[in-house]
Amino acid sequence: MLENAFNTPTEKNFFSPGRIMSGAGTRNKIPELVRGNGPIIVVADTLFAADPLIDDLHPVRRITVSGEPDEATLLSAAVEAPKDAAWIVAIGGGSTIDTAKAICAYLRHGKLRIRDESSVVGAPHLIAVPTTAGSGSETSRFFIMADKDSGQKISIRSWSCVPELAVLDPYFLANAPASTLALGAFDTFVHLWETFVCRHERSPFNDALCLNGMPQVLKGVHRLQNNSLTLEDILALQQSASLGGMAISNVRTGMVHTLGESLAAQVDLAHPASLFVFFSHVLRSYASEIQDRVTQLDIVTQSVMPEFGPVTIETLCGFWSDIFDHVGVTDDIQNTIAATSISGADLLDTIARDTVLAKENPVELKDKDIQWITETSLKRFTANLQSDLSVATSL
Repeated sequence: MLENAFNTPTEKNFFSPGRIMSGAGTRNKIPELVRGNGPIIVVADTLFAADPLIDDLHPVRRITVSGEPDEATLLSAAVEAPKDAAWIVAIGGGSTIDTAKAICAYLRHGKLRIRDESSVVGAPHLIAVPTTAGSGSETSRFFIMADKDSGQKISIRSWSCVPELAVLDPYFLANAPASTLALGAFDTFVHLWETFVCRHERSPFNDALCLNGMPQVLKGVHRLQNNSLTLEDILALQQSASLGGMAISNVRTGMVHTLGESLAAQVDLAHPASLFVFFSHVLRSYASEIQDRVTQLDIVTQSVMPEFGPVTIETLCGFWSDIFDHVGVTDDIQNTIAATSISGADLLDTIARDTVLAKENPVELKDKDIQWITETSLKRFTANLQSDLSVATSL
Protein backbone atom coordinates (compact mmCIF):
# COMPACT_ATOMS: atom_id res chain seq x y z
CA MET A 1 0.00 0.00 0.00
CA LEU A 2 2.76 2.46 0.92
CA GLU A 3 4.97 1.41 -2.00
CA ASN A 4 3.30 3.90 -4.35
CA ALA A 5 2.33 6.61 -1.86
CA PHE A 6 2.85 10.16 -3.14
CA ASN A 7 2.46 13.45 -1.34
CA THR A 8 -0.66 15.57 -1.57
CA PRO A 9 -1.31 19.09 -0.29
CA THR A 10 -2.55 17.57 3.00
CA GLU A 11 -0.53 14.34 3.37
CA LYS A 12 3.27 14.25 3.42
CA ASN A 13 5.42 11.12 3.21
CA PHE A 14 9.14 10.49 3.09
CA PHE A 15 11.12 7.27 2.79
CA SER A 16 14.69 6.29 2.01
CA PRO A 17 15.72 2.68 2.68
CA GLY A 18 19.43 2.98 1.80
CA ARG A 19 22.52 3.75 3.85
CA ILE A 20 25.18 6.26 2.77
CA MET A 21 28.87 6.19 3.64
CA SER A 22 30.84 9.21 2.43
CA GLY A 23 34.35 10.53 2.68
CA ALA A 24 37.79 10.23 1.15
CA GLY A 25 38.97 6.61 1.25
CA THR A 26 35.58 5.08 2.03
CA ARG A 27 35.82 2.92 -1.12
CA ASN A 28 38.56 0.93 0.61
CA LYS A 29 36.12 -0.32 3.23
CA ILE A 30 34.00 -2.21 0.70
CA PRO A 31 36.17 -5.36 0.42
CA GLU A 32 36.09 -5.95 4.16
CA LEU A 33 32.31 -5.48 4.19
CA VAL A 34 31.67 -8.17 1.59
CA ARG A 35 34.65 -10.52 1.93
CA GLY A 36 33.67 -14.08 2.81
CA ASN A 37 29.96 -13.41 2.51
CA GLY A 38 29.26 -15.00 -0.86
CA PRO A 39 29.90 -14.53 -4.60
CA ILE A 40 30.28 -10.97 -5.88
CA ILE A 41 29.31 -9.46 -9.23
CA VAL A 42 31.04 -6.20 -10.15
CA VAL A 43 29.36 -3.88 -12.66
CA ALA A 44 31.86 -1.21 -13.69
CA ASP A 45 32.08 1.73 -16.05
CA THR A 46 34.68 1.31 -18.79
CA LEU A 47 36.72 4.18 -17.31
CA PHE A 48 37.14 2.32 -14.02
CA ALA A 49 37.07 -1.31 -15.21
CA ALA A 50 40.75 -1.73 -14.23
CA ASP A 51 40.55 0.03 -10.87
CA PRO A 52 42.44 -1.88 -8.13
CA LEU A 53 39.30 -1.94 -5.98
CA ILE A 54 37.74 -4.46 -8.37
CA ASP A 55 40.60 -6.95 -7.97
CA ASP A 56 40.35 -6.55 -4.20
CA LEU A 57 36.70 -7.68 -4.41
CA HIS A 58 37.58 -10.94 -6.23
CA PRO A 59 34.36 -10.97 -8.26
CA VAL A 60 32.99 -14.11 -9.88
CA ARG A 61 31.68 -12.00 -12.76
CA ARG A 62 32.76 -8.62 -14.15
CA ILE A 63 30.32 -6.66 -16.30
CA THR A 64 31.57 -3.58 -18.12
CA VAL A 65 29.13 -0.82 -19.07
CA SER A 66 29.57 1.67 -21.89
CA GLY A 67 26.75 4.10 -22.59
CA GLU A 68 23.09 4.01 -21.69
CA PRO A 69 21.78 0.44 -21.46
CA ASP A 70 18.85 -0.78 -23.57
CA GLU A 71 16.34 -3.34 -22.36
CA ALA A 72 17.67 -6.23 -24.45
CA THR A 73 21.24 -5.69 -23.24
CA LEU A 74 20.10 -5.50 -19.62
CA LEU A 75 18.00 -8.65 -19.93
CA SER A 76 20.92 -10.54 -21.46
CA ALA A 77 23.25 -9.44 -18.65
CA ALA A 78 20.66 -10.32 -16.01
CA VAL A 79 19.92 -13.79 -17.43
CA GLU A 80 23.64 -14.61 -17.60
CA ALA A 81 24.40 -13.33 -14.08
CA PRO A 82 25.26 -15.99 -11.49
CA LYS A 83 22.04 -16.87 -9.66
CA ASP A 84 23.87 -17.45 -6.39
CA ALA A 85 25.37 -13.95 -6.29
CA ALA A 86 25.34 -12.54 -2.78
CA TRP A 87 26.55 -9.05 -3.72
CA ILE A 88 26.39 -6.73 -6.68
CA VAL A 89 28.85 -3.83 -6.52
CA ALA A 90 28.33 -1.04 -9.07
CA ILE A 91 31.27 1.28 -9.77
CA GLY A 92 30.36 3.97 -12.28
CA GLY A 93 27.89 6.65 -13.29
CA GLY A 94 24.13 6.53 -13.60
CA SER A 95 24.07 4.03 -16.48
CA THR A 96 26.37 1.65 -14.62
CA ILE A 97 24.38 1.82 -11.40
CA ASP A 98 21.15 1.43 -13.38
CA THR A 99 22.57 -1.72 -14.98
CA ALA A 100 23.39 -3.13 -11.55
CA LYS A 101 19.89 -2.25 -10.34
CA ALA A 102 18.36 -4.05 -13.32
CA ILE A 103 20.40 -7.20 -12.68
CA CYS A 104 19.51 -7.05 -9.00
CA ALA A 105 15.80 -6.63 -9.86
CA TYR A 106 15.90 -9.63 -12.17
CA LEU A 107 17.64 -11.85 -9.62
CA ARG A 108 15.20 -10.82 -6.91
CA HIS A 109 11.94 -10.69 -8.87
CA GLY A 110 12.58 -12.71 -12.03
CA LYS A 111 11.87 -9.75 -14.33
CA LEU A 112 13.12 -6.30 -15.26
CA ARG A 113 9.84 -4.43 -15.53
CA ILE A 114 9.00 -4.15 -11.87
CA ARG A 115 6.83 -1.40 -10.42
CA ASP A 116 6.29 -0.64 -6.76
CA GLU A 117 7.33 -4.16 -5.80
CA SER A 118 7.70 -4.83 -2.11
CA SER A 119 11.30 -4.79 -0.97
CA VAL A 120 13.00 -8.16 -0.86
CA VAL A 121 15.14 -9.03 2.13
CA GLY A 122 18.28 -10.94 1.30
CA ALA A 123 20.61 -11.57 -1.61
CA PRO A 124 21.78 -10.15 -3.79
CA HIS A 125 22.74 -7.11 -1.77
CA LEU A 126 23.46 -3.99 -3.84
CA ILE A 127 26.27 -1.51 -3.23
CA ALA A 128 26.59 1.58 -5.43
CA VAL A 129 29.85 3.49 -5.79
CA PRO A 130 29.12 6.52 -7.99
CA THR A 131 31.98 7.85 -10.12
CA THR A 132 29.92 10.88 -11.14
CA ALA A 133 27.97 13.43 -9.14
CA GLY A 134 24.63 14.03 -10.79
CA SER A 135 22.04 11.34 -11.45
CA GLY A 136 21.58 10.30 -7.82
CA SER A 137 20.98 6.74 -8.98
CA GLU A 138 22.90 5.52 -5.93
CA THR A 139 20.01 6.60 -3.68
CA SER A 140 17.00 6.61 -6.00
CA ARG A 141 14.27 4.04 -6.59
CA PHE A 142 14.53 4.28 -10.38
CA PHE A 143 16.52 2.77 -13.17
CA ILE A 144 16.28 3.72 -16.84
CA MET A 145 16.27 1.48 -19.90
CA ALA A 146 16.39 2.70 -23.48
CA ASP A 147 13.96 1.33 -26.08
CA LYS A 148 16.03 1.13 -29.27
CA ASP A 149 12.97 0.93 -31.54
CA SER A 150 11.05 3.96 -30.28
CA GLY A 151 13.90 6.03 -28.88
CA GLN A 152 11.89 6.38 -25.67
CA LYS A 153 13.29 5.75 -22.22
CA ILE A 154 11.57 3.27 -19.92
CA SER A 155 11.60 4.30 -16.27
CA ILE A 156 11.39 1.47 -13.73
CA ARG A 157 10.29 2.46 -10.23
CA SER A 158 10.53 0.42 -7.04
CA TRP A 159 11.89 0.97 -3.56
CA SER A 160 13.48 -2.48 -3.85
CA CYS A 161 15.87 -0.91 -6.41
CA VAL A 162 17.48 1.43 -3.90
CA PRO A 163 21.06 0.28 -3.17
CA GLU A 164 21.48 -0.85 0.39
CA LEU A 165 24.72 1.11 0.58
CA ALA A 166 25.97 4.10 -1.40
CA VAL A 167 29.69 4.81 -1.01
CA LEU A 168 30.68 8.38 -1.90
CA ASP A 169 34.42 8.80 -2.39
CA PRO A 170 35.80 11.88 -4.23
CA TYR A 171 38.69 9.69 -5.47
CA PHE A 172 36.68 8.73 -8.54
CA LEU A 173 36.04 12.35 -9.55
CA ALA A 174 39.46 13.83 -8.78
CA ASN A 175 40.43 13.94 -12.48
CA ALA A 176 36.97 14.40 -14.02
CA PRO A 177 36.71 16.97 -16.84
CA ALA A 178 35.11 20.28 -15.92
CA SER A 179 32.27 19.63 -18.38
CA THR A 180 31.46 16.31 -16.66
CA LEU A 181 31.35 17.97 -13.25
CA ALA A 182 29.23 20.85 -14.54
CA LEU A 183 26.70 18.59 -16.26
CA GLY A 184 26.42 16.37 -13.21
CA ALA A 185 25.99 19.34 -10.88
CA PHE A 186 23.25 20.74 -13.10
CA ASP A 187 21.47 17.37 -13.10
CA THR A 188 21.56 17.44 -9.30
CA PHE A 189 20.38 21.04 -9.14
CA VAL A 190 17.35 20.39 -11.36
CA HIS A 191 16.38 17.34 -9.28
CA LEU A 192 16.46 19.43 -6.13
CA TRP A 193 14.96 22.53 -7.72
CA GLU A 194 11.93 20.88 -9.29
CA THR A 195 11.07 18.89 -6.18
CA PHE A 196 11.44 22.10 -4.14
CA VAL A 197 9.12 24.30 -6.24
CA CYS A 198 6.51 21.68 -7.19
CA ARG A 199 2.89 22.56 -6.70
CA HIS A 200 1.38 19.69 -4.69
CA GLU A 201 4.00 17.21 -3.51
CA ARG A 202 6.51 19.47 -1.78
CA SER A 203 7.10 18.58 1.87
CA PRO A 204 9.17 19.87 4.79
CA PHE A 205 11.18 16.64 4.69
CA ASN A 206 12.13 17.12 1.05
CA ASP A 207 12.68 20.86 1.54
CA ALA A 208 15.41 20.04 4.05
CA LEU A 209 17.27 18.01 1.41
CA CYS A 210 16.85 20.70 -1.23
CA LEU A 211 17.86 23.63 0.92
CA ASN A 212 21.00 21.78 1.93
CA GLY A 213 21.91 20.48 -1.51
CA MET A 214 21.24 23.41 -3.86
CA PRO A 215 23.56 25.94 -2.15
CA GLN A 216 26.31 23.31 -2.04
CA VAL A 217 25.92 22.73 -5.77
CA LEU A 218 26.08 26.45 -6.50
CA LYS A 219 29.16 26.77 -4.30
CA GLY A 220 30.94 23.85 -5.97
CA VAL A 221 30.18 25.01 -9.50
CA HIS A 222 31.25 28.56 -8.64
CA ARG A 223 34.62 27.18 -7.49
CA LEU A 224 34.82 24.98 -10.57
CA GLN A 225 34.45 28.06 -12.74
CA ASN A 226 37.15 29.83 -10.73
CA ASN A 227 39.49 26.82 -10.87
CA SER A 228 39.49 26.52 -7.08
CA LEU A 229 37.53 23.27 -6.67
CA THR A 230 38.81 21.00 -3.89
CA LEU A 231 38.20 17.34 -3.06
CA GLU A 232 35.96 18.55 -0.23
CA ASP A 233 33.88 20.48 -2.78
CA ILE A 234 33.66 17.39 -4.99
CA LEU A 235 32.47 15.34 -2.02
CA ALA A 236 29.82 18.00 -1.34
CA LEU A 237 28.66 17.65 -4.96
CA GLN A 238 28.45 13.87 -4.50
CA GLN A 239 26.48 14.27 -1.29
CA SER A 240 24.12 16.72 -2.98
CA ALA A 241 23.58 14.29 -5.86
CA SER A 242 22.58 11.62 -3.35
CA LEU A 243 20.15 14.06 -1.75
CA GLY A 244 18.74 14.62 -5.23
CA GLY A 245 18.23 10.88 -5.69
CA MET A 246 16.24 10.74 -2.46
CA ALA A 247 14.30 13.88 -3.44
CA ILE A 248 13.08 12.57 -6.81
CA SER A 249 12.19 9.25 -5.18
CA ASN A 250 9.75 11.03 -2.87
CA VAL A 251 8.56 13.96 -4.99
CA ARG A 252 7.94 14.12 -8.73
CA THR A 253 9.90 16.46 -10.96
CA GLY A 254 8.30 19.00 -13.35
CA MET A 255 8.26 20.65 -16.76
CA VAL A 256 12.04 20.92 -17.19
CA HIS A 257 12.16 17.12 -17.08
CA THR A 258 9.07 16.71 -19.23
CA LEU A 259 10.50 18.86 -22.01
CA GLY A 260 14.07 17.62 -21.69
CA GLU A 261 13.15 13.95 -21.83
CA SER A 262 10.87 14.59 -24.80
CA LEU A 263 13.77 16.19 -26.69
CA ALA A 264 16.16 13.38 -25.69
CA ALA A 265 13.91 10.90 -27.51
CA GLN A 266 15.00 12.55 -30.77
CA VAL A 267 18.38 14.13 -30.06
CA ASP A 268 21.46 12.35 -28.74
CA LEU A 269 22.08 14.62 -25.77
CA ALA A 270 23.16 13.72 -22.26
CA HIS A 271 20.24 13.94 -19.85
CA PRO A 272 21.37 17.14 -18.07
CA ALA A 273 22.16 18.79 -21.43
CA SER A 274 18.61 18.15 -22.64
CA LEU A 275 17.27 19.67 -19.40
CA PHE A 276 19.44 22.75 -19.87
CA VAL A 277 17.84 23.49 -23.24
CA PHE A 278 14.54 24.37 -21.52
CA PHE A 279 15.69 25.37 -18.04
CA SER A 280 15.70 29.16 -18.33
CA HIS A 281 12.39 29.58 -20.14
CA VAL A 282 10.57 27.14 -17.86
CA LEU A 283 11.78 28.95 -14.74
CA ARG A 284 10.83 32.33 -16.15
CA SER A 285 7.35 31.03 -17.00
CA TYR A 286 6.50 30.56 -13.31
CA ALA A 287 8.88 33.04 -11.63
CA SER A 288 6.10 35.19 -10.16
CA GLU A 289 4.49 32.21 -8.42
CA ILE A 290 7.50 30.92 -6.48
CA GLN A 291 9.01 34.02 -4.91
CA ASP A 292 8.65 32.51 -1.44
CA ARG A 293 10.71 29.50 -2.53
CA VAL A 294 13.37 31.69 -4.12
CA THR A 295 13.59 33.76 -0.94
CA GLN A 296 14.21 30.65 1.15
CA LEU A 297 16.94 29.49 -1.21
CA ASP A 298 18.49 32.96 -1.19
CA ILE A 299 18.70 33.06 2.61
CA VAL A 300 20.47 29.70 2.85
CA THR A 301 22.75 30.37 -0.12
CA GLN A 302 23.88 33.70 1.34
CA SER A 303 24.93 31.91 4.52
CA VAL A 304 26.91 29.31 2.57
CA MET A 305 28.44 31.53 -0.13
CA PRO A 306 27.70 35.26 0.16
CA GLU A 307 29.89 35.87 -2.89
CA PHE A 308 27.12 34.40 -5.07
CA GLY A 309 25.01 37.51 -4.54
CA PRO A 310 21.20 37.65 -4.43
CA VAL A 311 19.48 34.50 -5.67
CA THR A 312 16.81 35.29 -8.23
CA ILE A 313 15.42 33.44 -11.22
CA GLU A 314 17.57 35.61 -13.47
CA THR A 315 20.78 35.05 -11.50
CA LEU A 316 20.17 31.29 -11.51
CA CYS A 317 19.55 31.24 -15.25
CA GLY A 318 22.59 33.41 -15.87
CA PHE A 319 24.78 31.35 -13.55
CA TRP A 320 24.12 28.08 -15.36
CA SER A 321 24.40 29.69 -18.79
CA ASP A 322 27.80 31.13 -17.84
CA ILE A 323 29.23 27.85 -16.57
CA PHE A 324 27.97 25.87 -19.57
CA ASP A 325 29.51 28.47 -21.89
CA HIS A 326 32.72 28.30 -19.86
CA VAL A 327 33.15 24.50 -20.14
CA GLY A 328 31.94 24.23 -23.75
CA VAL A 329 28.65 22.46 -23.11
CA THR A 330 26.57 25.15 -24.81
CA ASP A 331 28.52 24.76 -28.04
CA ASP A 332 28.17 20.97 -27.86
CA ILE A 333 24.39 21.26 -27.46
CA GLN A 334 24.16 23.74 -30.30
CA ASN A 335 26.17 21.54 -32.65
CA THR A 336 24.17 18.43 -31.77
CA ILE A 337 20.78 20.07 -32.21
CA ALA A 338 21.83 21.83 -35.41
CA ALA A 339 22.88 18.49 -36.90
CA THR A 340 19.60 16.78 -36.01
CA SER A 341 16.28 16.85 -37.80
CA ILE A 342 13.75 17.50 -35.04
CA SER A 343 10.13 16.58 -35.58
CA GLY A 344 8.03 19.20 -33.84
CA ALA A 345 4.89 17.08 -34.08
CA ASP A 346 6.60 14.12 -32.39
CA LEU A 347 8.16 16.37 -29.77
CA LEU A 348 4.87 17.98 -28.78
CA ASP A 349 3.09 14.61 -28.88
CA THR A 350 5.62 13.16 -26.44
CA ILE A 351 5.18 16.18 -24.16
CA ALA A 352 1.40 15.85 -24.26
CA ARG A 353 1.55 12.20 -23.15
CA ASP A 354 3.22 13.19 -19.88
CA THR A 355 0.17 14.16 -17.86
CA VAL A 356 1.80 13.55 -14.47
CA LEU A 357 4.82 15.85 -14.22
CA ALA A 358 2.92 18.77 -15.71
CA LYS A 359 0.60 18.68 -12.70
CA GLU A 360 3.51 19.47 -10.40
CA ASN A 361 4.53 22.58 -12.33
CA PRO A 362 4.08 25.65 -10.07
CA VAL A 363 1.56 27.08 -12.55
CA GLU A 364 -0.70 25.40 -15.05
CA LEU A 365 0.74 25.80 -18.53
CA LYS A 366 -1.63 25.73 -21.46
CA ASP A 367 -0.69 24.06 -24.74
CA LYS A 368 0.23 27.38 -26.32
CA ASP A 369 2.52 28.19 -23.38
CA ILE A 370 4.36 24.87 -23.70
CA GLN A 371 4.63 25.32 -27.45
CA TRP A 372 6.11 28.79 -27.01
CA ILE A 373 8.64 27.58 -24.41
CA THR A 374 9.64 24.71 -26.69
CA GLU A 375 10.17 26.85 -29.77
CA THR A 376 11.89 29.72 -27.98
CA SER A 377 14.22 27.38 -26.10
CA LEU A 378 15.27 25.51 -29.22
CA LYS A 379 15.82 28.69 -31.22
CA ARG A 380 18.49 29.65 -28.73
CA PHE A 381 20.57 26.73 -29.98
CA THR A 382 19.76 26.75 -33.68
CA ALA A 383 18.11 29.05 -36.19
CA ASN A 384 17.38 26.13 -38.51
CA LEU A 385 14.33 24.56 -36.94
CA GLN A 386 12.47 21.99 -38.98
CA SER A 387 9.33 23.56 -40.42
CA ASP A 388 6.82 21.36 -38.64
CA LEU A 389 8.14 22.53 -35.25
CA SER A 390 7.52 26.16 -36.19
CA VAL A 391 4.07 25.28 -37.47
CA ALA A 392 3.21 23.21 -34.43
CA THR A 393 4.35 25.86 -31.99
CA SER A 394 2.38 28.61 -33.67
CA LEU A 395 -0.96 26.95 -32.97
